[in-house]
Amino acid sequence: LFCSAFDPTHGGTYVALESFGGQVDGHHGTFSFAHAATTGADGERADGWFTIVAGSGTGELTGIHGKGDIVIDANGAHHLNLTYELG
Repeated sequence: LFCSAFDPTHGGTYVALESFGGQVDGHHGTFSFAHAATTGADGERADGWFTIVAGSGTGELTGIHGKGDIVIDANGAHHLNLTYELG
């Protein structure tokens, strides 16, 4: 789920709720996360916010909680950087 208010001249802000499925440091499972950021007209991200949804972990990621960030590389690929704990 992704919602944004954006103007190409001034930039904008988005909020999103997403699900991840895969592995984190060798632990397989899923979890949901919420994130938001503001993007300027120049494309620079600011005021980023990212949290793992409490109680959403499954499999080996059951009990995961923490925060994170989304980093966008030069090719436009999005990468999750997580600071988390299991259990």
